[in-house]
Amino acid sequence: IIGIFPEKAQFASKLNYLDISINKFWGSIPESFCEIHRKGTIRLSGNEFCPPYPECFNDSPIIKMDLTDMESVARCK
Repeated sequence: IIGIFPEKAQFASKLNYLDISINKFWGSIPESFCEIHRKGTIRLSGNEFCPPYPECFNDSPIIKMDLTDMESVARCK
């Protein structure tokens, strides 16, 4: 999937697991992803989300590695 992550997908905060890895989403990471991260698992690698990233991801070494990789290909507009 290629494009900006849909704003209407804020319902995603009710999920316990979300894997959107290996797509080409860009823009900002929705703050609602923090709820998924707190409740369960979220996978973000292989996208082009822009920094700054939500601070809630700082406690996960795997997500931090994914975000570092994304920073080099981030598509902010």
